[in-house]
Amino acid sequence: MTFAKSLSLSLCILLFTYTSTNSAIAQSTRDYHCITFDSVSHTIIVSCKNGTLSQVSAVLSDKNVLKEESKGIWHLNANLFLDKDSTFVIAPYDTKWLKINTPFGVKSLGNLIINSVKITSWDDNSGTYPSTDGTVPRPYLTEDNEATGQMNITNSEIAYLGYAHFDRQGITYIGGDGSVVSNNDIHDMWYGFYSAERADITITNNHIHDNERYGIDPHTGTHRMTIRNNTVDNIRDGIGIICSDKCSEILIEDNVVYNASRAGIMLDATNESIVRNNVEYNSNGAGIAVHNSAINKVYNNTIYNNRYGVKISLNSTVNRIIGNKISNSSDFGLCIMENSTRNDVKLNWIAGSKNYGICVIKGALRNNVESNIISDSLLCGIIVNDYRLNVIKNNTLSSSDECAPVKIHKYF
Repeated sequence: MTFAKSLSLSLCILLFTYTSTNSAIAQSTRDYHCITFDSVSHTIIVSCKNGTLSQVSAVLSDKNVLKEESKGIWHLNANLFLDKDSTFVIAPYDTKWLKINTPFGVKSLGNLIINSVKITSWDDNSGTYPSTDGTVPRPYLTEDNEATGQMNITNSEIAYLGYAHFDRQGITYIGGDGSVVSNNDIHDMWYGFYSAERADITITNNHIHDNERYGIDPHTGTHRMTIRNNTVDNIRDGIGIICSDKCSEILIEDNVVYNASRAGIMLDATNESIVRNNVEYNSNGAGIAVHNSAINKVYNNTIYNNRYGVKISLNSTVNRIIGNKISNSSDFGLCIMENSTRNDVKLNWIAGSKNYGICVIKGALRNNVESNIISDSLLCGIIVNDYRLNVIKNNTLSSSDECAPVKIHKYF
């Protein structure tokens, strides 16, 4: 090798070493600056483009804040805050189980990607999962209202999170339009899911069970949401699936809901939404409740062994209740009540109601009850407070008495 070639090669090696070293230093500097710890609020702040628990652990190097107890099992003893434009991934390549110590939580303004892991609360004092009556804080997962990203949760077990705080209900979306919650086992939460003023979130193929309050609760102003093919059961003091307070364009379909302490499925101040092809049973309220809601469609649902089958109440109007199978209600099968108007109830099959098959009572008027089949009601097949102000026609009653003659009347 000539001297010139040798010198050229040495310079190349030196340049490569210098560049690599400085690149590593630069990367280390970037990593350091995108992960900080605020000791006052006891919060880890992450602004990294690709953050992980391993990266946080390496940068902070403080086992009192974040500790890997064994391979892939992390103990978080601080709040974790993900800043705007950050992306944080909790996935099997470095995590099996994230245990969040009470009372800390995870709040994101960026992208939080949770896939194929377990996330729970933890209480160091008791050495197990903490319980709450709603007032006792528990850890939580929240996509906050200023979020520029999404919180996507898939193929995971999420459990023992949340308490009665607006943005800490369990899994909470105050931001994060377009997020996906799919194929998860979500249990022993305060709320399984809660959202406010959100759009285009998809909740599919989850098992949501044994929660203290609600299973799935899209709330204030939530719209264009799909709730499909979930199983929601054993809700101790609440409702299985509810959309409440100025919700719209909610699709609730192909879900199985049972053992709710109140209604199984409820539309409350919710408009232009669809509830179809669900199976609901063994709840202590209505199988499906439509409350103060308008222009909704409830059809092809199978509803049985509830206190009420379908309840349309409190000024609900222009709803269509069509083709549902309702059986073994301990009170009424289907009732329009409390000044609800212009609702269509057609082609439903209602059997075995302990009181009434269908009732139209308490100021309900201008409703159309047509071509339903009612059988085996113990008191009345149909009872209507005022036949002059409702259309009741072409219904078939079998083994059910009429509490008054069923006559056809035109609207006034």
